[in-house]
Amino acid sequence: NGITGDVLSGKESGDEVHLGILQQWFGIHWWNSREVALLITLVLVMLPLVLYRRVESLKYSSAISTLLAVAFVAICSGLAIVALVQGKTQTPKLVPRLDYQTSFFDLFTAVPVVVTAFTFHFN
Repeated sequence: NGITGDVLSGKESGDEVHLGILQQWFGIHWWNSREVALLITLVLVMLPLVLYRRVESLKYSSAISTLLAVAFVAICSGLAIVALVQGKTQTPKLVPRLDYQTSFFDLFTAVPVVVTAFTFHFN
């Protein structure tokens, strides 16, 4: 739900603000706050999916999610190829950069995403 909340309603950390899709489209209102967006997503998307009695009933939603994942990879690959051709890419960092502003615990910001991915991947 963290990723969904960040994408739909953005994220605010300190003096840095990243607007989400709903806030960019409609402006900042109470109904597109993180809590309301997650509640609506839970009720309209997740709840109907968990109410099925048989797992076989999820074959269509699973197919849609697979097609969306393939579309995401295709779009990202296309954007990467365009950036390579235009020369807008940078050399990726192979090791994290540690300086006086970086805390040791900043290295673990991806742990929840990785743990969730490995935990639910086999399902």
